Amino acid sequence: LKAPIHGDRHWLLYTLATAMMPRMLVIVDEDMKPMHIDVRVGTAVDTVGQAGKPKTITGFQTHESPVLLAAGERAQLATNEY
Repeated sequence: LKAPIHGDRHWLLYTLATAMMPRMLVIVDEDMKPMHIDVRVGTAVDTVGQAGKPKTITGFQTHESPVLLAAGERAQLATNEY
């Protein structure tokens, strides 16, 4: 019994690859070395908040990168340093 992706339906890999969403957030410097920077991870929402202070996540927790995001979560940098 041949597997579908090894036989005549190898093109299924192309459709699977486009359906994947990245979940890992790694921040790197110019030399491609990982940097440990605080990021906020929370539930993704539409832009809310006061005028001039838009928020795109709610119920966030602060973690140090690299982080793994769940479905429906969004990350943003905790400081304006970068």
